[in-house]
Amino acid sequence: MVSAIASIGTFVIHHKTTAASEEFNRVVLKISNTLEISCDHLMNKKNKKIRTTQHTEVPKDSLLKTYQKLSTLRDENIRKGNTELDLTTLHGLQEAYLIANHMNWLQSLSENLKKTTESYQQSRAIALERS
Repeated sequence: MVSAIASIGTFVIHHKTTAASEEFNRVVLKISNTLEISCDHLMNKKNKKIRTTQHTEVPKDSLLKTYQKLSTLRDENIRKGNTELDLTTLHGLQEAYLIANHMNWLQSLSENLKKTTESYQQSRAIALERS
């Protein structure tokens, strides 16, 4: 997770990027909430303010839509004979692809961590009951 976050941070620092979209912010919130729940499991807390409900539910590949739109536009330009790739389009494609893939990866990692910590919490509860 740290490597994906560092990669996104490095990209943002070294490239002029577009403003964060609402979908991006929802994915970040979902990841953050999922990690909070995992921490609560490890500290044996009951999470009283779970915010990972409908407000943060995001389709898995929603962030890839931006990349797909840019890619389709680029394909149309090539079909029209415009094979030059301007720097703005190149950076837009790179940004959309990198962010979408890394955010999907982080979302998947956080969900897996949550499942693992839930399992750990259940195992710990069973062990305590037996002792």
